Amino acid sequence: RHFLYHQRDRSQALKRGGGATTLSLDMQSAEESYAIQPRADMTPEDVFEYRWAMTVINRALRRLEEESRATGSSRQFDQLTPFLTGGEPQLPYKQVGKTLGMSEGAVKVAVHRLRKRYGECLRAELAETVVDLGEVDAELRQMLTILGRQAHSP
Repeated sequence: RHFLYHQRDRSQALKRGGGATTLSLDMQSAEESYAIQPRADMTPEDVFEYRWAMTVINRALRRLEEESRATGSSRQFDQLTPFLTGGEPQLPYKQVGKTLGMSEGAVKVAVHRLRKRYGECLRAELAETVVDLGEVDAELRQMLTILGRQAHSP
């Protein structure tokens, strides 16, 4: 009868690491994170702006992912996420469609809708950082300029 109480006490015991945050040593994630780190020749202001932009993007993606999971379309989200970044997707629409049981045209429409919603999530994240909502588009342009500088520099 007291087993559950004792288990809880043991799991929260400070000498056993209770209350401490466990850090994962996920090497793949660390390598991916390193690959997107700012260059060494950037000024501290550039580094700050770059990290701010990446934080906004990651928060928007997380928001979009949470929405997808809540609506039960997490599998579709996972398959279509590579099409959001503007980079070259690893798989063509037709192959993704086969995986999801959709036609190529339906995948294109789903990607279009996901991109549109991603833009809305980005704007929502930026809206939380500005005083005047009229500044959201200017902040978005600034963010894209920062990321563009990082991507096109040696």
